[in-house]
Amino acid sequence: EATGPILFGFASDEVAEAEGAAAFAAWQSDESDTEDDMALRLEAAMAAAETAALEAEAEAEATAAAAQAEKSLAEQLRAAALEAEADIAPEVEAELSRDALAMMNIKELKVELRARGLKLTGRKTELVARLLGEEEPTEPPRAAISVPLSECDLTDRQGLRGLKAVELKELCRTHGLRVSGKKAELVDRLADFATTAS
Repeated sequence: EATGPILFGFASDEVAEAEGAAAFAAWQSDESDTEDDMALRLEAAMAAAETAALEAEAEAEATAAAAQAEKSLAEQLRAAALEAEADIAPEVEAELSRDALAMMNIKELKVELRARGLKLTGRKTELVARLLGEEEPTEPPRAAISVPLSECDLTDRQGLRGLKAVELKELCRTHGLRVSGKKAELVDRLADFATTAS
């Protein structure tokens, strides 16, 4: 009497386990089958088990593909969010009006320039124009001194600041003052001298 086919022992994976179960079920279905019938039935059961394994593999691949598509969608959304954030930046910059910039001091203007990656040097009017994206004003050529140095008002610090360093030194030399130092020091030296002398 047939005792049935020898099973594959402990299944090493799901496919082997399915094949073994199918083979045993086929053998038990009809013990009166001939050996050829049993072989055919076993072959059919094995084919069915292989088909089931392939379907399971295809389902796993589909699940992996869906996960990959979800990851790709998340990356696209992240990129879109960054692009939208970049688009907002010019709108923020446009909110800086000329009046608002005029109220800022040099240090505050430089903070705004640094945030936008712009050059930090220049006078206030140049910094404001740079932030507004306008053409920066060029300094007009300094007018020649209309009066001789000997007639300059030494108490007028603003007027002294309009002179060149070499002219300030000439004034210092004329009045017997030291000629060393920076331009601001020369202006102060001449103005202090004029105030003391008066």
